[in-house]
Amino acid sequence: MAVDSNTPVIEEEDTSNVNLWEQILTKASRSVADRVESSNAVFLGNRLTGKSTLLAKIQGLDVSNLKKGIALDYGFVDIFASSDDDDPISRMNLWQLEGDKEYADLLTFAMGKNAISRSIVVITLDMSQPWNALDDLQKWLTVLEGHIKSVHQQLTPGAIDELRSNQVSDILVYNEMAAGEEGKANEAKTPMRRTRKTAEELTNAVLPEGVLTENLGVSIVVVCTKTDQMAQLEKEYNYKESHFEFIQQSIRRVCIQYGAALIYSSARKDINCDLLLSYLRHRMYGTEITSKPQLMEKEAIFIPAGADSLTKIKLDFNENQSLTKDFDAPFSSVIPIPKRLQNTDKANLEIPSVAEDDQEFLMKHRETLDKEDVKDREKNKSGFLASLQKIGGQTTEMQATAAATGTSQSAPVTATSTPITSKATSSDRLSAATQQLGGGETKGESENAVLNNFFTSLINRDTRKTPATKSSGPAISCASP
Repeated sequence: MAVDSNTPVIEEEDTSNVNLWEQILTKASRSVADRVESSNAVFLGNRLTGKSTLLAKIQGLDVSNLKKGIALDYGFVDIFASSDDDDPISRMNLWQLEGDKEYADLLTFAMGKNAISRSIVVITLDMSQPWNALDDLQKWLTVLEGHIKSVHQQLTPGAIDELRSNQVSDILVYNEMAAGEEGKANEAKTPMRRTRKTAEELTNAVLPEGVLTENLGVSIVVVCTKTDQMAQLEKEYNYKESHFEFIQQSIRRVCIQYGAALIYSSARKDINCDLLLSYLRHRMYGTEITSKPQLMEKEAIFIPAGADSLTKIKLDFNENQSLTKDFDAPFSSVIPIPKRLQNTDKANLEIPSVAEDDQEFLMKHRETLDKEDVKDREKNKSGFLASLQKIGGQTTEMQATAAATGTSQSAPVTATSTPITSKATSSDRLSAATQQLGGGETKGESENAVLNNFFTSLINRDTRKTPATKSSGPAISCASP
């Protein structure tokens, strides 16, 4: 059958581009729908506790080329739904406060009233100086409490109750899951996913003894850094297992009061760095975590919030503690500062010098600066007087020559309308000029004499009448300039 050449040919529609764009748009819309609001992890701790190195490990950065921020530093890690996903579902903001409590006001930018419900606090302690650990922990908890109280003043009572209820729920849920896992040591690890209890379930909830007695309404993780230095403590300070047990038990007692988790970590040996990130994701996003509490390896302790209680700590103390039998013994009496450090600085390990306030520094050196200023003025004035004395001597010599020859050394000048009226007037002006140049000071008599000679010689030279000559013009009187 012949085809009419005038009949239009209908081309098949190319749907490949349409399908591609549909796939892109569908993926993008699904990504937006699945995105979760960002969270905040705020790192607190003294200087040189290893915060920057630990954060670099968490972010996958090169620790050999760290760039430290000032006052309040910022970084982030993307959160993925699974390891197979390419698109993040959220972002965890990482904030690091400079190791000085004077910067505590900056916490408002990292953990303000609108972000506190999505925030978790990490307090770092330096295990290379364990004798300071408990004091440092209490110090930063006090800083955190002060900030939380200021935030609570901006929230409604209902919002504050919700924050505290969430902490209670997290403790109870983990406690129940951990209890269900007891006796399953030979079974495969079951991932734990964070869930929240309802308000009705929390009404009659009972927490373990000593747990969450200080409910700040924010999740806390205590991280003991530089645990690889424990071997050095054993060599240099003769630390034994009982020392590390007592340190651990003392920190645990504070942690359970605030519902805080405890993690021992070493960035240098890469101990528990990945675990810390996994636990932060678990607490903030409810992701699964397979790691179980670990108390056997002293360099890699891991105690999640809700897995500990005062009863367990007492049990460990009675079984393993040989330094003291007093469970309430002061920490400083059992773990004192080493004797060789007692007569020096409390933390005699690379403590950075802190710049003194500018005003205080200048006040201390004000007297010295004033003395130097007086010396400079005296030196400048002495040089000026010497110059005047030299000029005065030259002028006197010129006047003597003029008197001997009977001629005037002064060139004729044009008369002015204000001639000098008297020597007294010139003396008054001379006295005023002398006072301005410092002639009235204690050493001033000799200096006044030099100034008087100089100005008197000038006045006598200028007021001297020019002798009569054979010139046809009259003599000219010279007025004072």
